[in-house]
Amino acid sequence: MRMNKDQLLDIIERAIFTYVQTFLGLLSASGMGVDMGGISTVKMAALGGLPAAISVLKGAFCTLAPVGDDTASVRRQKEQIPEDADEHLYE
Repeated sequence: MRMNKDQLLDIIERAIFTYVQTFLGLLSASGMGVDMGGISTVKMAALGGLPAAISVLKGAFCTLAPVGDDTASVRRQKEQIPEDADEHLYE
């Protein structure tokens, strides 16, 4: 099974937003006085990449594996349509 363009863009979008959310979370935690062990902003930016990379792996797995549907989500996003739906269309 291969990924199409929409599936790849879905995974990239999720990874980018995971990175941004992680970076902003670390940045706001350090700004609120939470002891971050002297982590610089550059290190926080690098640390934000790890959850984003995990997000890419999870998205690729969910897209290609028999879980969920053809989106990057574990949960089914689309309604299951039976194979013989056309036969029962006008019943």
